[in-house]
Amino acid sequence: MITILASYAQEESRSASENQKWRIRRNFEEGVPGKAYMLGYRQRGTKYEVVPEEAAIVRRIFNDYLSGMGYAAIASSLNNDSIPSFFDKKWCQTAVLSVLNNYAYTGNLILQQTFRENHLTKRTLVNNGELPQYHIEASHEPIIDIGTYTLVQLEM
Repeated sequence: MITILASYAQEESRSASENQKWRIRRNFEEGVPGKAYMLGYRQRGTKYEVVPEEAAIVRRIFNDYLSGMGYAAIASSLNNDSIPSFFDKKWCQTAVLSVLNNYAYTGNLILQQTFRENHLTKRTLVNNGELPQYHIEASHEPIIDIGTYTLVQLEM
């Protein structure tokens, strides 16, 4: 009897997971991003709004990198100036790299960059073509121009 009940529970979990995935994909097709937290932006409904004070930090990171500073030097500089990271923590190389790699700062989005393996493991995997990705141009106000982003990516 327990096996039968467990089987029903697992099927219900799978069904709920499939429904959720369907809803998320429909939103992506319509250009609606999922919930995201980014330095420089706050999500209001389905749109990103620029936070000017944080946008200045993002621009500084890109400019510092293009002027020849490394990740550690940029993090150290931000910490020395008492500039908190997004979650009010100290800056580290990984946080700086995350900002420099974030395509959303150009005002464009690539949706469905990751996905969940299945409803049991809930492991998040990078989407390397297993599922469609959606490129949304001019979805929100850019903090940096696409040329600056491209230069940084080439430098990296």
